[in-house]
Amino acid sequence: MSNKIKRLITNLYHKFINNGIKQGDSLSKIKLARLTNVFGIICILYTCLIGIISIYNKEYFLIFIDFFTASLLVTNFYLLSKTNNIDLSADIILILLFITFSLLMIHGGINGTGPLWSLIFPAIAMQLKGCKRGSIYSLAFILMIFTVLFVLSNIGLAHDYKNDFAEPESAGFRLLLIYFALYISSYAFTKNRQELIQENERLSLTDTLTNLPNRRKINEVIEAFVEKFIRNSFNNTQMITKLIDSSKQYSFGLILCDIGNFKIINDTYGHPIGDIALKQISAFLVKSLRTIDFVGRWGGEEFLIILDETDLKGAAEVGEKLRVAVAQHIFELKNIKVNMTLSFGISCFDVMQDITMFISKIDSYLNRAKRIGKNCVVYE
Repeated sequence: MSNKIKRLITNLYHKFINNGIKQGDSLSKIKLARLTNVFGIICILYTCLIGIISIYNKEYFLIFIDFFTASLLVTNFYLLSKTNNIDLSADIILILLFITFSLLMIHGGINGTGPLWSLIFPAIAMQLKGCKRGSIYSLAFILMIFTVLFVLSNIGLAHDYKNDFAEPESAGFRLLLIYFALYISSYAFTKNRQELIQENERLSLTDTLTNLPNRRKINEVIEAFVEKFIRNSFNNTQMITKLIDSSKQYSFGLILCDIGNFKIINDTYGHPIGDIALKQISAFLVKSLRTIDFVGRWGGEEFLIILDETDLKGAAEVGEKLRVAVAQHIFELKNIKVNMTLSFGISCFDVMQDITMFISKIDSYLNRAKRIGKNCVVYE
């Protein structure tokens, strides 16, 4: 029985924590979704706790506000599972908290404790929206606190905190300083956390030896190029023009290349020299391509190149230029001078095939290039 309860709790935990996450989401988006879910649940429990305390103290206005906010937060949690819009969900959480805490401060809360319940707002804003947008929420919240304590309270439109603090104006300024200190500390913590996430994301998408994008990043970039292709090819306002003049149709080329006889370099000079060869050929490819093009390490001694706004003829010309340039270049691997060659499989994306078929096609062209003697270009 205990194992069933444990499994039930585990399943519920994973269901709640992974709410709004879909297959293919980036690492940073998954972390943001989980963070949004955690804070969403905390905020639901938090507003319910204030509501329960309000029931005990017979504060009927607060009871309505707290449980109404909690119900809206639950609704937001459900909508996230349907829409997968994490950014919108985070905004809804912060807006609901902003309104709830504003009303709590205007009302005064229980025995003038309204301002104290809202101390968590800057930390939540920073964690959910990052430094820039979190700062906007936090600074707007501090402005709201100032307005309630020093404007609305003095003209009778908000709770009079004079009876709650011995020196209300001094206490109000101290409260503002506490909020501002929380904002600064939350900002510093979030900034550091974002930098760590970005670095981890970069490392997860980068080949550590060559510093080129790895296969995972390559797949993401190819998907982005395919989306761009579809967007350009099926834009209704331009479709007729493109059908009449095919030269105006957007296209991108894909090149898969392989270092010829790389195993001989490893066997003759050792793997450290082979690693240097990979680094140098990577740098050579990057230097030889346009800034709008893309090159990544596909695996082993294979590299994948994406040529933006390039048709098959243009892609074949680029492949041939690269082949000649590499064959004529002398690579200095420490004190060793070697010649290297590249074999190329080339194609352009066709809307009638999916990404897997597309890559499989250029891989077959590369294999054909290697079979017929290497140091050549094969395309169709």
